[in-house]
Order: sequence, then structure tokens, then C-alpha cells
Amino acid sequence: TQLVATTVYGYDGQGDVTETGITKDARYYAELDRTMTHYPYDPRRTEQLMMEAGLTKDAQGFFASGGERFSPEYIVEAGTTFERTLAINTETWARAGIEVQPGVLPTTAMRNNETRATFTALYSPSTAAGERSLQIHSSTQIGSPANGWNGGNRGGWSNAEFDRLFDRFNATLDRGERDKLVVEMVKVYSDQLPAYYTYFQLGVLAFLADLKGPTAGNVDRLGYWNLYEWEFSS
Repeated sequence: TQLVATTVYGYDGQGDVTETGITKDARYYAELDRTMTHYPYDPRRTEQLMMEAGLTKDAQGFFASGGERFSPEYIVEAGTTFERTLAINTETWARAGIEVQPGVLPTTAMRNNETRATFTALYSPSTAAGERSLQIHSSTQIGSPANGWNGGNRGGWSNAEFDRLFDRFNATLDRGERDKLVVEMVKVYSDQLPAYYTYFQLGVLAFLADLKGPTAGNVDRLGYWNLYEWEFSS
């Protein structure tokens, strides 16, 4: 079984906590937030669910069954931001009674598509923000020998309803319909939970004071979406 613990960009003390790849400046975010399934941090609920699965806490406070501790592997991509995330999540889960085995995917392994598509652990990669994040849940993005292990759906999750909505999303230009489909897709993957988003990092667009035109980007456009309008005042 593979579960992707998906992170978006990095921390550095500035990132926004999130439960979805859709940013809060999306025009339909309020409806999305009402519709999606939320998973608040709740150690007591964690203990209840683990006990229902037949696990109890051992003398050190970690969940175990039959004398064997529940210790899933948790790997991240190499890099300061990801490794910091690894340390934070490992400590947070330990407080909830889950002992993970932390590991870092070496840079050489990150270049190997098969390695990145066939892990047997919790895996923390980065992905695009906004509506571009939806494609990592599409079955067409599952890596296999047939496509050279390419594709962003590294957890291998496949859901017929999500694929149907995603195909409709890619086939329509009507903005209202696209917004509705995004909300429905987020509802599906938040229910099924093939991945869990944790945070956004702020993007910085630096420019000279006499350059006029740059504006903040959002879910629909990048920071330089109106580059053709930029001009120097002197």
C-alpha cells in the first residue's frame, strides 16, 4: 500500500498551512472548504482509530500490536526544506503515538523514475499549487513500465469518478463549470485521501522600484502573467 504525504513548496516560517492543493485566493474556495472532508489534528481521535484497528500503546507510548510496534517508513526528497519537514512531522507523529522510520531519498534516486514510483512508504514530495495540482491524482499520471515510470501520480491511486471529473474539466472552457468540477474533484480525493497536503510556501517576485506593472499572482495566473504591460518609469 502506498500513501503520498504531499507537501507544496516549503516552510521557512512563511508558509500557509493547507489541506488541499487549491489556494485560498481561488474564487470558489469558500464552497470548496465547505464541501471537502477535513482532518483536524486530534491525537485522541487517532488513538480511538488505532485501537479500533487492534493496536494499543506500549510502555514507551507508541502504538503496537502483538508486541510489534507500528513503524511505517517515511521518506522525503533530499533538500533542506524537505528534511526540516521530515523532522517536524516525525516529532509530531511521535507525540500522537506513531513511530515512523524517517529517511531521505538521495539525489541519485530522485533522478530514477522507477524508484520514485515504486516506494513502499509515506512519501513527501513537492507538487504544483492551484488547479495544476489536480493532475497528480489522475490515473493517466500513474507511472508504469509502459510509460517509462513517468507521471506525477506516484502513489498509484486510481478512482473512476475522479478521472471522469478530470476529463470533463480538461474538456470545457466555461469558467463556472470548471470551478464546479474542481470543487467536486477535491471532495473525491479528500474523502478517499490518497494524499494529504500540508503547506504552501510564499513565492517572492523581486523587481526594481522603477519597474511598473508587476502584480501578485494567484491560483489562475503566475506573478508575471501581465509581463507585456511592464515598463520602466525612467
